[in-house]
Amino acid sequence: MSVEQQSAANARIGAWNPRVRAAILVEYLEQHDLEVYIDGGWAVDALLGEHTRSHADLDIAVPHKFVPRLRELLAAREHLTGEGFIDGYPVRCISPEWLVKFHTGYDLDENDFRDVRSLCERFGIPLPDEYLRFISRRTSQT
Repeated sequence: MSVEQQSAANARIGAWNPRVRAAILVEYLEQHDLEVYIDGGWAVDALLGEHTRSHADLDIAVPHKFVPRLRELLAAREHLTGEGFIDGYPVRCISPEWLVKFHTGYDLDENDFRDVRSLCERFGIPLPDEYLRFISRRTSQT
């Protein structure tokens, strides 16, 4: 797939803004009566009332009594539907689609590119636009 085709595919699925993604997830959990506490970098931003830097993840804490419900809700949104193997042992994983989404919105490096490119190729997921610079860089070097 060319860079132009990949960009068009990404336009069809829409941008995935990390701030919107974080807010949507917290809203979803709270709408289902979960008591959610934001931690880490997003908590710093929330307390300061401004977005200070990019974030690679969203750290949350929930009271222990809400953990079973949290698992149900995340599974229902297909966050926890991946299955894989480590040295032949079957393990549960975050779904490939969500892994790709989680690998956006921060300063990306070659390791991120290799991981995301492999996931996108294996599972037929469009490569996020922010990774296209790695492809452009490689084609200009050849």
